[in-house]
Amino acid sequence: MPLTLKHFRSGSTYPEPTQGKLRLYSMHSCSYAQRTKLFIGAFYKVMLSHTEDKEAIENMFDEFELDVKKRGTPFLGGDNPMMVDLNLWPHIMRIPHLAYSFNNPEVEISPDRFPAVTSWINKMEEIPAVQQTNLNKDQYKQFVESYKAKKVDYDVFIKE
Repeated sequence: MPLTLKHFRSGSTYPEPTQGKLRLYSMHSCSYAQRTKLFIGAFYKVMLSHTEDKEAIENMFDEFELDVKKRGTPFLGGDNPMMVDLNLWPHIMRIPHLAYSFNNPEVEISPDRFPAVTSWINKMEEIPAVQQTNLNKDQYKQFVESYKAKKVDYDVFIKE
């Protein structure tokens, strides 16, 4: 991802938008923007691989299941959600949406195979901030389809 190092200020002339391209405006030293540049590449690599192999997708969770079990707490950060939980959540919550977008409803984070991860997900979904920011699966499917067609609809989640 090429970076423009110029920092824009109030009154700066911004570059023209490019159809089909998402532009991230950030400050080079911003940790939130850095995280976006890092957790997102791997996610879209999986999404664009178009795999419908249930086992391959579920295998991604084997190590995560072991880690959550080893901690022995409801959240990764302990008895209460911490930054590690909140930072990981946006990526984990998309996995069922990915399966949905691949038209393979059999892909799931099964409570039988992943009891610790499933419990963590259920606990995370109780957090009001998580409830307010979760994605609608139909809108997400529409977004994924537009992304795969190289005609990305970044406004699909906007409710008018």
